Amino acid sequence: MSKNWKLIHIKSKQRGEDELSPKLPTSEQLEYGEIAINYGHDIETIAIRNDNDEIIKFIPEHKVIEYVDRRIAEVVALMEKQASKLEPDDDNSIDSGEY
Repeated sequence: MSKNWKLIHIKSKQRGEDELSPKLPTSEQLEYGEIAINYGHDIETIAIRNDNDEIIKFIPEHKVIEYVDRRIAEVVALMEKQASKLEPDDDNSIDSGEY
């Protein structure tokens, strides 16, 4: 006769202090090899404790893409702001050097 095994992980749906990220366990709350799962909507995360006692989180791919898109937009905005500070020469051209 076969047994049905049930694997139970540490779980939560709580948000972190900034309300945009998941609340993660501390290294004291998580054993090596144990998995913590945050199943809160828009903060879904899996976390592990590495051998340096750091909590490492894994997030869905779409969250990574959203983060990268947001950072790119911030960099582009900063570059545009810096470019607007460039002073044109007397002939209304900007010298970009020799080519």
